[in-house]
Amino acid sequence: MKSIFPACAILASAFFPLLAQKATAAVSLAGFAADNYNPSNPGAWSIASDTALQLANSDPTILFSPGNSLNNSYEGTMTVNTSTDDDFIGLVLGYTPGSLSTPGTSQYILIDWKQATQAGPGPSPVNGPRGLALSVVTGRPADAFSDLWGHTGTVAEIARGATLGSTGWADNTTYTFRVDYTPTNILFYVNDVLQFDVDATDLPGAPSSLPQGRFGFYAFSQEFTQFNLTSVETIPEASALLLSAAATVSSLLRRRRSQLAD
Repeated sequence: MKSIFPACAILASAFFPLLAQKATAAVSLAGFAADNYNPSNPGAWSIASDTALQLANSDPTILFSPGNSLNNSYEGTMTVNTSTDDDFIGLVLGYTPGSLSTPGTSQYILIDWKQATQAGPGPSPVNGPRGLALSVVTGRPADAFSDLWGHTGTVAEIARGATLGSTGWADNTTYTFRVDYTPTNILFYVNDVLQFDVDATDLPGAPSSLPQGRFGFYAFSQEFTQFNLTSVETIPEASALLLSAAATVSSLLRRRRSQLAD
């Protein structure tokens, strides 16, 4: 998480009135499609209106949208309707269809949340830590129970949640989420509490832009997950530009602060 700087507050004062002018789209999961890491153990997705259920204890599975996620704000809910497991639920942003199932080099953002710390299976088990994390995934992992489970190899963890970084989700509990995704910044909230404020330059290699691609729901080894999408809004270009400017100022100030500390 980054610090709050006065310069960013000035930009924010101009940004928030524009945020209220977002264009709201009708919410429907029509056109969403599934992508599975392992066709022998796929997710079992069921869609009805704005609700998606994932019923299987599967290898990694994603249900992705038909449109680009950049310059969009998504709101919804996440629930695990069972007390018999403790694994991963979450979202993806900038996802290219096929990235989970086919070898390649495309990148996407993964926000995942594990209920309890647990070592994965296999001869060299990797620990999957409890809590909420934001990572960038590059290509299809050769071993999901290493990379996606432990955030290693092709999965580079960028940040842990501000208040949920070491706190797992609770059984049979509904959480609200909101994510604002622009070319240069990600804001992610759980129950109206900001968990991530991540810039494109925070990613490995400090790229100028975040990945372009689809929005989606994610589950890994967690059955009886429910996702509801309650709002999809387009962030106006002026608002996106202000977010970009605020992210740039914040990044520069953080670097300057680091230099002064050294």
